[in-house]
Amino acid sequence: MASWLFVLAAYLIGSVSFAVVVSKLFALPDPHSYGSGNPGATNVLRTGNRRAAVLTLLGDVLKGVAAVLLAKALAPDLGLSTLTVMGVGLAAFLGHLYPVYHRFAGGQGVATGKHAASIVAGTPGILHGARSYLLQDEEGQVLDTESISAGLDYPGVGPEHCYLSDIGRAQYVAAEDADVLETFGLLTRIEGILPALESTHALAYVAGLKGTLAPETVVMVNLAGRGDKDVGIVEAHRPLE
Repeated sequence: MASWLFVLAAYLIGSVSFAVVVSKLFALPDPHSYGSGNPGATNVLRTGNRRAAVLTLLGDVLKGVAAVLLAKALAPDLGLSTLTVMGVGLAAFLGHLYPVYHRFAGGQGVATGKHAASIVAGTPGILHGARSYLLQDEEGQVLDTESISAGLDYPGVGPEHCYLSDIGRAQYVAAEDADVLETFGLLTRIEGILPALESTHALAYVAGLKGTLAPETVVMVNLAGRGDKDVGIVEAHRPLE
């Protein structure tokens, strides 16, 4: 009985949306009301408040860690098995993806680990002879990446980008696959332009800023490459009707 209670408690802990909590603390809009609508660090970053986004990411990661550490600490006294402790971690993760408090609509961006946002979530390391921000584990082993764009599906990034980020000359953000696919279709329908999926990430981020910028704001986005090479990828993920 104790095992099931711990798993249930872990799911409820995982369901706590730090995007919502942090947004209220910083008087930011509800993360469900703009951008992708996902209550996660990526969406909070669209408000331009990097501190709020970092706190959201830390909260979303640490809630799962806290649930597992608590289960491990109490395991000897309550007779919890290793399988139960593993179940606690899984339950916390599922709670983040499908939170009961928000009609099972959760974040599926950087906090889930399914991304290729090396500058946003990476740490300094060396890959292919260059020191840059990498997606790696605590032993320096490169992690698997996931991106709708083949050109961005890479665990590292150019050192020059890392330098520009470190000195504050440029700000680097992340975009989710679902938003990129939606924006690809939007530009294609409205402008008749097939944008490459790499630069469509920039368009997706800008589109997600709707409602957070002043009406007189002018935004310039540089499109690089052609999207005809990506039509097959788009079709595979979002079949045309």
